[in-house]
Amino acid sequence: MKSIRRFVYAALLVLSALNFAPSLASAQDAAGTFTLTHEVHWQSAIVPAGKYRFSTETRGPWEC
Repeated sequence: MKSIRRFVYAALLVLSALNFAPSLASAQDAAGTFTLTHEVHWQSAIVPAGKYRFSTETRGPWEC
């Protein structure tokens, strides 16, 4: 009986670990826009006021 219980605990542990592993199906690209109403000083860079657009891409080790 103890061996079955240990097997069930081990199986639940493996399934839980696989559930938290990142997958390509959950990866999403993000994009958006924003407007700066005044000049912004960001560390040593100066970003002028205006409309801006950004986007991100999912990258992995296979895209080297």
